[in-house]
Amino acid sequence: MADPTAGNGTYTGLGQNLGNDIDEVTKFITEKLDDIIVQEAKTSGMTADPAFVQATSVAGTVKLATMLTTGLGNYDKIEGYPVGGVQLSWESYQLAYDRAISATIDRRDTQTSGGLATAAAALAETMRQEVVPEIDATRMAKLYSALYAQNSANSNVVAEAAPTAANIVSKIIDGIDAVANVTGNEEGMTIYVNGLMRSALDKSSEVTKNWDVQNGGKDVNMAIRSIHGNRLVFVPPKRMKTTITLNNGFTNALSDDTDKTSIDRTKYGYTPGAKDIYFAITTPGVANAVTAINATKVIPAEVNQRYDGDTFMYRIFHDLIVPKNKCPAAYMQVKS
Repeated sequence: MADPTAGNGTYTGLGQNLGNDIDEVTKFITEKLDDIIVQEAKTSGMTADPAFVQATSVAGTVKLATMLTTGLGNYDKIEGYPVGGVQLSWESYQLAYDRAISATIDRRDTQTSGGLATAAAALAETMRQEVVPEIDATRMAKLYSALYAQNSANSNVVAEAAPTAANIVSKIIDGIDAVANVTGNEEGMTIYVNGLMRSALDKSSEVTKNWDVQNGGKDVNMAIRSIHGNRLVFVPPKRMKTTITLNNGFTNALSDDTDKTSIDRTKYGYTPGAKDIYFAITTPGVANAVTAINATKVIPAEVNQRYDGDTFMYRIFHDLIVPKNKCPAAYMQVKS
């Protein structure tokens, strides 16, 4: 099978007969969906450093490295150098979220609308509209939970009234200063901002805007906004909540048993809580997003015993790991 890459919005090389190309199609779809998470999740900057993550033989379990270092001592003319070192330990974490979905593309529909090209496009659209927002929302809620649990000691979650256009920048700078006082670094932070604050920040003269220019100056992708050298990432409001509810996709998913084509879509995905996160500031090593994706399973119509169509099954383990000792290097303002 030819490499199924997109050209002018159309996938090529995807034959009509899935059974003949199942291994290559499965590989392509899995890689395509992985790419969408990396490229389109607003929280991609939280992805854990691969050098500090180890896979394990247990499904949904990973190991995350913790590094302890020693400071300097006095050099002695007889004893020489003080003995210090780097202590590297690995702690196992069971990823908290095991999410999945299956979808069937009826053979009659694909035969009239582009075959597997339609299936690939449908799955990609599901990732963009459903999976990526849920991952972002889950990570932000998990970050709040971890920081709040340590808040009495570190005071890094502040509950206040919603920032205004007049004070949003100063509020963020307060957070930057709080983190800098802990880490000693005034730059290198990522500031995740509720999209409700976009207009106020875009109009502020204190926000620096640079253009992401690539391909020898031919491609201008987007404005990169920053405050004091720390990048701003705007996150849609529905994903900036202190709590969310993950729906199981089973309970009364069919809204009417007499109508099998009618699906209660509120039983899927996630439901955001009521309390807003206005902004969150993280530094490297604080929020470690880990994602383990099982290869997409594909049952071609030719052997599908339940449906006359191609069934695609997608499963993802993921979590946000926030070590307790790293919590002081983060800051969050939430609704009071």
